[in-house]
Amino acid sequence: PENGYFVGAYLSEGSIRYKGTANVKKPYAVVITQNSGPIKDKILENLCQYRPESPATIRKKDIVINSLALGSDFERLFGRYSYEKHLPETFLQESNSWLGDVLSGIIDGDGTIKRYKNAPDQVSIDTTSFYLAQQISVICSVLGIRSNLVQTTKKKIAKHQGFRVTLTLLEEDTKYLKKSVKIAKIKKWSTKRIDKTTYIGKAKVTPTFYTEEYVYDATTESGTLYASGIFQHNTGGVAASRGGGSVDKFDRLD
Repeated sequence: PENGYFVGAYLSEGSIRYKGTANVKKPYAVVITQNSGPIKDKILENLCQYRPESPATIRKKDIVINSLALGSDFERLFGRYSYEKHLPETFLQESNSWLGDVLSGIIDGDGTIKRYKNAPDQVSIDTTSFYLAQQISVICSVLGIRSNLVQTTKKKIAKHQGFRVTLTLLEEDTKYLKKSVKIAKIKKWSTKRIDKTTYIGKAKVTPTFYTEEYVYDATTESGTLYASGIFQHNTGGVAASRGGGSVDKFDRLD
């Protein structure tokens, strides 16, 4: 879909309604739940740009778009339930502008501005979809936005495990988040940019399932790395033995 903000709004606040018999049910409507205010107005504005032929019906908090085609597309591309929401596998082929619009929609739906006395404001995004949480982190990495992903404490009343992606933004990061209503409320910006990569090392390995003579390791300040959309953690060394800690067997490449 062309409108990234509307996609982000669905990923954070959307659902799909079904109708039919007990054995055969079809998705007939996309619903986005949002209180009245500037964020709801923004969602409706982007819906009009994306699907002018599919007018929305407002029912209290719900924005209802009755469309069998749209319901089928959104279920296939983005998932139905909150814990299985995701972007298509090809999302990294989209432009940075589109990715920023998606992130803006997610922030306006599930984001919270956190304020600290002696630190910059942060944006926390909570979701029960680990798949989506990782994709949000990948988007941040692509856009050069500093982020951190953690598992949250599971509440007794919750059915699914929660995850939180925290963004620490420079003021210049707003060039990708112009559509976000909540981002405009940030008062204190970060002034420090963390380099994505500190150095890359190369080590010769004894072939096991590897087909290449060398394996490469990228060490980052955060200890994490995204390569082709794959999340890597605890980079920067090779385990010597079980319980034996890690040793650096890499030749540094300058």
